[in-house]
This record gives sequence, structure tokens and C-alpha cells, in this order.
Amino acid sequence: MSQVIVESPYTAQIAELQAFASKERDGRQLKKAVAVKLLYQGYKHEDVVEILDVAMGSLTNWKTLW
Repeated sequence: MSQVIVESPYTAQIAELQAFASKERDGRQLKKAVAVKLLYQGYKHEDVVEILDVAMGSLTNWKTLW
């Protein structure tokens, strides 16, 4: 099975988040990184809130801080 790679304007940020997530041991920080990564990958805020069971305000803050 081959993987399709889609170029994104956020490719560098996604790669940085992936590198951070692969090394992170703190589950809370990992959840934040995954949430922001999903946003950069095109998921809607509402979908990420539902998928990860986080507050909309938290998600907005995490993206702003990242």
C-alpha cells in the first residue's frame, strides 16, 4: 500500500509537531501537539474538539501558543 503525500502550507509545522510528539512523554503536552497537528492537517476546530474531547477555548489557545 502506498501513502499519498499532500503538500500543505503547514508542512514544516506539521513535521515539527510530529518530531515533538515522538519524543514527548507528558500525555498532556502530547495531546496539545496532536490537536494542533490535526488543525494544520485541515481538520475543523469542532472536529478536533470532539475527537480529543477538549474545550474549544483550550484548542484555540494551544494553536495560538504553538
